Amino acid sequence: MEVIARLLGRARTVDQRVPLGQSSWAGWVERLLVGTPPCRFCDDPGQPSFPVCRACEDELPWIEHACSLCGIPLEVSAPTCGPCLRAPPPWRVARSSVRYAYPADWPVRRLKFGGDAPMAWLMAGVMTRRLPAFLSDRPLIVPVPLHRRRRRERGYDQAEELARLLASATGLRQEPVLRRRRATSPQVGLGARARRRNLAGAFEAKCRLEGRTICLIDDVMTTGSTAAACTETLRDAGAGPVYVWSYARAE
Repeated sequence: MEVIARLLGRARTVDQRVPLGQSSWAGWVERLLVGTPPCRFCDDPGQPSFPVCRACEDELPWIEHACSLCGIPLEVSAPTCGPCLRAPPPWRVARSSVRYAYPADWPVRRLKFGGDAPMAWLMAGVMTRRLPAFLSDRPLIVPVPLHRRRRRERGYDQAEELARLLASATGLRQEPVLRRRRATSPQVGLGARARRRNLAGAFEAKCRLEGRTICLIDDVMTTGSTAAACTETLRDAGAGPVYVWSYARAE
């Protein structure tokens, strides 16, 4: 109920920017207070505390097999993918819940580019349906930060919204200990090398972390360049093992 109340408060702020003719998402959140939420994919009744019906949940492109290090989806069960064997990533384990494919890609676009903040509730719900094993280490939840200018434009930081909801669902502590020092060009369309150049020196830690185990949260993981830059920044600040947990994995 506390999480719903917090979302409802944000909903009223976001609703002031919703164009005429679009449904109020404050009203959608209020519906959560009085009954089972509707499925956000088909509008049939969802499941208790999860706004997706059973049929749509089964149709999501769940990642069944993945590399044990980078989390890239694999067609068959294998311990590690070829690229990670050649050059292991700086984090310990990365996990994503679904492939960035229909219909799981739609909530991401709505959250990032459509001003539809309740999508964070949906995406966090998907993520908590299959919890990664590394949460047993009780890591500190840390979102990948937006630059302050982009956050003002969007009205919220999508990774921070996810991190808050995931922390509430898992009972873990959440703290935005990373800051984006400079605005970077959009990563969409860039190759792995261009992404690394774009992110060089982009992040800084707000405090020393002295051995803390970290779980880095993001909406979509593509090449892993953002996660790598954040992980290196966290390790420079004294962090211990770093895990990466995202809603979707693009290929």
